[in-house]
Amino acid sequence: MNYLQKKDVLEWLLNLEKYSKISDYTLSGEDAEKIWDVVGGSMWEIQDILSDLFRAPLDEVLLLYKKKMRNLIVDYVVRPEQKKIEKSLQRLKERDEFSKEEIDPEEEGLLRDMVRQNILYFDPTEAAYYPQGKSYHHGIRLYFEKTPERGK
Repeated sequence: MNYLQKKDVLEWLLNLEKYSKISDYTLSGEDAEKIWDVVGGSMWEIQDILSDLFRAPLDEVLLLYKKKMRNLIVDYVVRPEQKKIEKSLQRLKERDEFSKEEIDPEEEGLLRDMVRQNILYFDPTEAAYYPQGKSYHHGIRLYFEKTPERGK
């Protein structure tokens, strides 16, 4: 995960004209924090959000982005192994990571596939799995929220 640090993201977002040649709008400190909370230091995702701000207000853009990430998770999960995938992702609902020591050998194949699909990140130094980024963590959490369409 090669993401920008928070101080660099805030510097960028609070100086859009200087760094991105965007003069049509400016962001407040609160706006920059909201973007950080949703996508962290993923510069590609930040750029997507900045592009969408030409069409809609920030809160709407961020809400739609979280829904988009949830739909990516849904798209991945809905397959024959759905219950096993949900069991693995459930660990990330309330926490940021889990150790490889917590999984069984059968589950490892699913987790490796989630890493290949960029849903999860595996840190070999820590032997731990993480969501690929903040936005994916939001998507995982939203997937498990009680919604009428999920029948919970």
